Amino acid sequence: MSDTLVELVLYLLAIIVVSLIGGALPYMRRWGSSNLHYFVAISAGVFIGASFLILIPEAINTLIEEGGDVHDAVSHALMWVMIGFILLLMIEIIIKERHEKKCRNHTNEHKHKLTSLAAFTGLGIHSAVDGLALGAAIVASESNSELGTVVLLAILAHKAIDLFSLSTTFCLADVPRKQGLINIGLFTLITPIAAIISFFAVDLIDSAPIGVLMALAGGTFTFVGMYDLLPEAFHEKRNNYKAYALVVIGILLILILNMLTGGAHTH
Repeated sequence: MSDTLVELVLYLLAIIVVSLIGGALPYMRRWGSSNLHYFVAISAGVFIGASFLILIPEAINTLIEEGGDVHDAVSHALMWVMIGFILLLMIEIIIKERHEKKCRNHTNEHKHKLTSLAAFTGLGIHSAVDGLALGAAIVASESNSELGTVVLLAILAHKAIDLFSLSTTFCLADVPRKQGLINIGLFTLITPIAAIISFFAVDLIDSAPIGVLMALAGGTFTFVGMYDLLPEAFHEKRNNYKAYALVVIGILLILILNMLTGGAHTH
């Protein structure tokens, strides 16, 4: 087994462990409605912060590195951000229309399920991009030994928070504990599978589609954070100021993590 393959296996094990820990935390005890909404407020900040501080800037940088003009790269990236936003909005409307009659007496539960589905979609795209970047970075680490480690640290830094946020939406939607943990387990495999594909097919993957995927993920994250999670975070009006503070904390968490990793999320 080559050194780079061993490195890939070890890195993926680390990602799986961190992801499972983050995803299991909300299920480790029974949380009250107020506490769950506090977690949702933090998650809203995480999604919004990840979109504006990591995904969109990285999409633009990736497109520029591919040789594009700065203005064109920004326009191209923002176009895909908008497409991601509109796509997820369309998906939610279709699902809502389809199940509206079945859920007339369970509007809150239905809305929470839509939120968890949107969160799963947005984070799924992001996780796939993480995996593609990691696999390519490990191959490239043969000439730049630090590259794979830097990308791994950047992924680990946000992975637990991402899975915690996703798991919180499952709890809010009253997804049974067993099913929620199965969902988390399946979701955890997205990054490793994408990394393995990228590792063995790195020559077929250039940075342009990765930039587009990052922008798409940015659009889905913006949608989930602003359309789904923010209204839910402020659901209990008596706690508006506390919810606001927690949203800001979620954004600051992403800002700090981005600074600690030098903003090198996919490079």
